[in-house]
Amino acid sequence: MSRILFLGCAGTIEALYKNPLSSAAIMIGVDDVQLIINPGPGTAYNAGREKCDLAATDAVLLSSKDLIHMSDLDVIEEIVKHYSPFKEFKKILEHSEHKHNIKGVEISSIKTKTNETAFLIHTTKFILGYIPKFEYTKKFGEEFRDANILVIDCNDEFDKKNMIELIEDVDPELVILSGFGMKMIKEDPLDFSRTLKKELQKNKQSPITTQIMPAKDGMQLNTEHYNIKVKQKSLKGFV
Repeated sequence: MSRILFLGCAGTIEALYKNPLSSAAIMIGVDDVQLIINPGPGTAYNAGREKCDLAATDAVLLSSKDLIHMSDLDVIEEIVKHYSPFKEFKKILEHSEHKHNIKGVEISSIKTKTNETAFLIHTTKFILGYIPKFEYTKKFGEEFRDANILVIDCNDEFDKKNMIELIEDVDPELVILSGFGMKMIKEDPLDFSRTLKKELQKNKQSPITTQIMPAKDGMQLNTEHYNIKVKQKSLKGFV
């Protein structure tokens, strides 16, 4: 089974402190590989609550070294060492090497203009782009054009125009909003998702097919049931 589990959706310390939300760590499990993105405060506890076995973690991906993104990194590493001592454990930190291969799952680290690291994750079931704080450029959008799932952080510095341009260029099947700051929480993530889809529709002649949804603490997406189809891989970089 392949699944994406949102262990939380708070993307700032203020959102974590002032709301009953957990930090926005994401577990991706596919093809016998388990990845954790941005294990912030409480990730280990939330993983236990959601029956996510951290000892099975193959790699942790960090978009930045902010506390909200990495406070439980050492906890996960110790759990893996103690309960899975023969497992190879990898830390993919900000500004690490560009390409990684973990048991057939390909991970590309992509630096943003805001000095954080985005990730493009190729699996046999789906291609997922994880987008932290970013400024849109055509070059940045091209990095994700194979993705059929985008997870976009909506911290207090998010820009709706950036999101619209990215989604229009990539044309994914699914966009999930997470990593909420107080600005997004006050606006209401569900209302924002609906408004975002309406704005994307404005300049289109036919209905857009991209689904947009906000994450919730503990939300799980079974991609096999969701019928995600892997796009034909582009030849970008080979021609």
